[in-house]
Amino acid sequence: MKTLSNANVNSDLIKWYLNFHQIIFSQAKKYMQIGYERQNEKYRHSDGSYSVWGPSKDGNSQGSMWLTTFVVKAFSQVSITKTS
Repeated sequence: MKTLSNANVNSDLIKWYLNFHQIIFSQAKKYMQIGYERQNEKYRHSDGSYSVWGPSKDGNSQGSMWLTTFVVKAFSQVSITKTS
């Protein structure tokens, strides 16, 4: 009887873990989507580069090569995560 009881507890634990994992995963995907949209709306220049402050109102600001590289790398990692 003890073996059956342990199996039931383990089964419940696995179900809880899988449900919890799914909740965390869906929240993480939501936050990644929000971050992606915010990054593109606020900080992307018309030439596709990114900067800390975003494009200026007069259009004379330039994007940062370092920051653009960082953003592209982050977006590619998110893309891999979304397809996994």
